[in-house]
Amino acid sequence: MVFDLYNFNALQLHQKATFLDKQSVFLINLYENEFSYSLYAHKGYYLEVIIDSESRNLIDIVAFKDWDRLDKYLDNILLVGELFE
Repeated sequence: MVFDLYNFNALQLHQKATFLDKQSVFLINLYENEFSYSLYAHKGYYLEVIIDSESRNLIDIVAFKDWDRLDKYLDNILLVGELFE
């Protein structure tokens, strides 16, 4: 099943987690304060997984396209390949 950004955000958390596991590409993990963030790519938008680092509980999975939310990941992504050499 294909979900656009808005339909994905309307899903319940357990539905988002199932979708994420089967249909998205992992990009990077970040750790800030008491949370860990995992960034995934999926057909035209990004998915941010937010986990409480202490309890290891899943807090939310948010679909987004905006650069403001993506910005915190950009300094930590290493781009490799012919295009970047």
